[in-house]
Amino acid sequence: MLKRIETKIPPPMLAASFVFCMWVADQYFPRSVLGETVRISVATGFILFGVLSVVLAVVSFAKAKTTVNPLQPEKAGTLVTTGIYQYTRNPMYLGMLCALLAWGVFLANGFSLALAILFVPVTNLLQILPEERAMELNFREHYIAYKAKVRRWF
Repeated sequence: MLKRIETKIPPPMLAASFVFCMWVADQYFPRSVLGETVRISVATGFILFGVLSVVLAVVSFAKAKTTVNPLQPEKAGTLVTTGIYQYTRNPMYLGMLCALLAWGVFLANGFSLALAILFVPVTNLLQILPEERAMELNFREHYIAYKAKVRRWF
């Protein structure tokens, strides 16, 4: 069942569905007692880090002249291992996670934050593992060495 939907849902759409589910959870479950200043400050930090992560990833892909299309990972022409990719193999997904965490903190709802964290295993299953299989087929030992050196998320 999961194989049929691997790399079929664009990751931004997946993240948007989490945003919606987090909002729904916020409507039905109690909020925490985080102060507004703390919520806004922490959420701003997460969102800034997330945006920076995505921008640096896109710049790295543009410099390497390779595709950013996550729906067809087998078409990647270059293995990008420089820039932010020295620190995380998935900076775009990390950026999305940070945006979800920012939303969860802003909502001040523990259930919403739990949903944000659930984004990690769902993205691993539906997107990252299939991408990694494609990268191993395309770049063989170079990708395996890179994978051994750089963590998946952070």
